[in-house]
Amino acid sequence: MWALTRQPTPALWRIDPSSNRVVGGPTPLPADPWSLGVGAGAVWVADHAGWLVKIDPRTLKVVARQRLDVGPHGVVATRDGVYVADAHGSRLLEAGPGTAMTRRVAGLPVGPIYPAAGAGSIWSGSAAV
Repeated sequence: MWALTRQPTPALWRIDPSSNRVVGGPTPLPADPWSLGVGAGAVWVADHAGWLVKIDPRTLKVVARQRLDVGPHGVVATRDGVYVADAHGSRLLEAGPGTAMTRRVAGLPVGPIYPAAGAGSIWSGSAAV
């Protein structure tokens, strides 16, 4: 299990769910971590300052950082890719599992927030609600 902290220092922590104890971390993060996703062989953290960070789940080391041109409003990871919601730009960004580089952008009719994966699709709430 994973947890983000924003104060006093932005960081990622690994939690053992059977004991409710911290077993790894802290992994320092850029300012204002917003959400995390686990998949594609990594832990992914999107922060509202515009960073997508890829972390190795075994070593808890940052292995890639990508500056996005958005303030992410959620991230979800699948085995095939990583998806970042851009509510202000009404689009969903996709990064490949081997890198944090943005691969594709899908325009949406409403601003997506907090995407989720299931039933073979990416789902999202709307920032318009």
